[in-house]
Amino acid sequence: MALPAKLKLPLIIAAGLAGLVLLAMLILPMTVDTEAIQERIATYMRQHTGTSFAARDVSVSVFSGTVTFENPSLLNSARDTVLQAKELIIATDLYSDSSEPTAITLVDAQIRLEPENSSDLWVDVIGEDLPEQFRLPSITLKDSKIEVVRRQDTQTYSNVSGTVDLNSQQLNANITLNTQEMLVRVLARCRLENLHDSTQFRSNCSADASVGESTISYEGALNHTAKGWQGKYTLNAQSKDIRPVADIALSGGDTYWRELFAEPLPLDIQMTHYVTPTQYIADITSLTSGDTQGKGRVTITNQPQDIDVTLVLSKLNMASLLQQTRASVLGENDLFLLKKGFNRRFNGTFRVQASDVTMPYGSVQNLVVAGNIAQGGITLTDTNITIGDAQVVAMGNISATGFGLRYDGLIEASGTSPDALFALINVTPEPELRKQFMIFRSRFNIVADPRSTVISELRLLTEDGVKIAGGLIAETDGAEPVVRSSLSIANLDWQPFETRWMGDQTLLDKPVDNGPFSLSWLPNVRGMWVTSLALQDNLLFGKSLDSLSGTLTIQKDGMAINSLSMRYADMQAAGEMTISRPATAAKPDIEGRLRISEISLGDTYSNYIWKEDPVEGRSPFSEEQINLAPLHYFDGKLRLFIGHFSHDLLDVQNAAAEIVFKNNSADVKLLEATLWEGKANGQFTLASGAVPSVSMQINLVDASSSAMLANFVPWNIARGPFNASGRFQLSGVSFFNWMETLRGGASYEFMNLLVTPFNLPLVARSIQSSRSVSALNNILRSAFDSGVARIANLRGGMSLDNGIGQLPETTLRSNEMVGEISGRLNLLQWDMDLVASLGLLTLDPLRPPKLQLLFTDSIDAPTRQIDGREIEAWIARQ
Repeated sequence: MALPAKLKLPLIIAAGLAGLVLLAMLILPMTVDTEAIQERIATYMRQHTGTSFAARDVSVSVFSGTVTFENPSLLNSARDTVLQAKELIIATDLYSDSSEPTAITLVDAQIRLEPENSSDLWVDVIGEDLPEQFRLPSITLKDSKIEVVRRQDTQTYSNVSGTVDLNSQQLNANITLNTQEMLVRVLARCRLENLHDSTQFRSNCSADASVGESTISYEGALNHTAKGWQGKYTLNAQSKDIRPVADIALSGGDTYWRELFAEPLPLDIQMTHYVTPTQYIADITSLTSGDTQGKGRVTITNQPQDIDVTLVLSKLNMASLLQQTRASVLGENDLFLLKKGFNRRFNGTFRVQASDVTMPYGSVQNLVVAGNIAQGGITLTDTNITIGDAQVVAMGNISATGFGLRYDGLIEASGTSPDALFALINVTPEPELRKQFMIFRSRFNIVADPRSTVISELRLLTEDGVKIAGGLIAETDGAEPVVRSSLSIANLDWQPFETRWMGDQTLLDKPVDNGPFSLSWLPNVRGMWVTSLALQDNLLFGKSLDSLSGTLTIQKDGMAINSLSMRYADMQAAGEMTISRPATAAKPDIEGRLRISEISLGDTYSNYIWKEDPVEGRSPFSEEQINLAPLHYFDGKLRLFIGHFSHDLLDVQNAAAEIVFKNNSADVKLLEATLWEGKANGQFTLASGAVPSVSMQINLVDASSSAMLANFVPWNIARGPFNASGRFQLSGVSFFNWMETLRGGASYEFMNLLVTPFNLPLVARSIQSSRSVSALNNILRSAFDSGVARIANLRGGMSLDNGIGQLPETTLRSNEMVGEISGRLNLLQWDMDLVASLGLLTLDPLRPPKLQLLFTDSIDAPTRQIDGREIEAWIARQ
């Protein structure tokens, strides 16, 4: 179908124009000298950035007036790449030889900036070389990455997109980027004057930025004169978590602050900044972080470069900060400003004052930390902490070494009430202990770094006159940290300690004086070693405690005593033992061995056994309570060796025993001992319940009757060996109770017993020669004046029930006689009723007449009666 005539002409014209446009699109790019443009761009970059420009391929868009370079790169003078991109799009006049870019767009660029190297990619935008009216090309970044490299760290910004416009009247920037997985937005607007003149430059800017959950606003004027920068501006920040901002601004992109604090750290701060050619001043008009509130000022002087920091806090919540602080991070990084070399860039002073400080376990009324920042360290000049009515003062130097922080200085504490100090470390002392630790003054000269700590002077004086002095060395450079020290202690009241461990028992009769001791500490096991402990010129149960020394190791789950040495009265002891307490144990477990060379207690325990003024006819045993409470303290096993033990009732030598503590009782297995010059062994059980009880079984071989009787009666009536065995049970809280509940029995056998004074052979000879009844009484009385009766064998037993001993029949035999002994011993009334019936074989071997001896009344001084009626009858028959 043919077109209408009126349409043919327009269509022909349109087709012609399209052909011309197509022809222009094909021909015009060929008219552009891309090599000249690339050279012009390279020259521009070299003049303004000091870098060399290169690109792989170039394409031109005539209609948009842009040149696109593929895979462009910029290299610095060292031939290091400071920029490379997927595309570089430059808007410029394609046909002008002198035209500069009006817009620069970088797509997927990788930019590396090194501010401390002058040959890097930086543009000096203020100076005499700029025209009065000028416009820099608009710079746009799309999906790019920027690395800012400094000597100590590299900060990376990814997904950078935005546009920056700068001309002689204004600067506008709208940038978004990601850093450390956080989105950062920056919007800045500035009015500019005299950008071409560095002596009259003026700016008035406002900016808003968001970093994660933080917002920062800036507004103010900043000018540049012939003398330098000056101006005033405000900076406000509101943040639910300031840690990411601190990481960007202070730690060079590291995640130090987020590692140091486990939880978000809120911060609202308002500051007014003043800039002069020689000073920078930041007035902190308001600072709030949680419960912490305050204000302050930071002043930095350029010539020389000094800093002065003052911070006044009306409230400081250290409990919250410390609770979420990761100590391991703080320890690894030491003090951040020192680690980053802050103290090497500045000299100056600082002062922090807080009037209401909340600590984890207490409060501090006033806190002042002041000092000087010098090349290589910090000097504390005025550190004062007020806790209740106690004060702590510190003065010294803090420096960063290759091993970490080092402190060299003095710490002093003074005051009269330590309760607040104890509260700060979460310790609640018992009332009887608190008073003697009321600190009056303490002083420490300390040199410390991560490898070692040296306290060259340690002094502590309490209100009650307790004095502690000495030194300490801690070494942490080896495989196991060790602390060694040498301390002396004086006037320490021991009674509160013994009250805690022994109830109402009192051991030391006066405070410890002149007792030097040294300590070693293993922090990895939380232990302490007392390498020597000496308590001199003290009284223990009224006797002199001459010395006490040893090695005490206290660990998290127990303690060990090694190289124990003690001199007390006539006692010398040595040994070692361990006391452990696993987390699941009800009480500590003891295991060890103890060797005592000599114990001579004399009358030390007499008040527990005998009454001071016994009444005749009544029991002489004491009713003083015997404390078996220590049996409650431990479970475990102890091997005991005693070289010599002497007391009113016993004389034991070379005793070896095993003691097992369990269920508030002690089972004592006497392996061997020399008792009354004989060999002894046996078993004892001491139980500490509501009513303490004792059960025992003992065997004795070849003992001395004279040694045995010497412990019980004041007169010596017999000599010779004997064997014995017995089982006994008793209970009660005093020796009197023990005697009145004493039950059991014993058997014994005496051999070749010599009884004095009893001259039995003289009696037999006198009776045979006189054959007179009238002379008998004189003969019998003279028999007890002197002489010895030899008894070849005496054998028998005794039963005990509630303190009364019954001798049903004890037989005896010698060459001159045969006989038996019967009767009772009342230990409660301390009297006896015994009858010894002796048949004289020399008078009649078949039917020997008997001589009866009756012993009655007090055991100490018995009344002796003689019944010689059968002898009289025998004489009459002769």
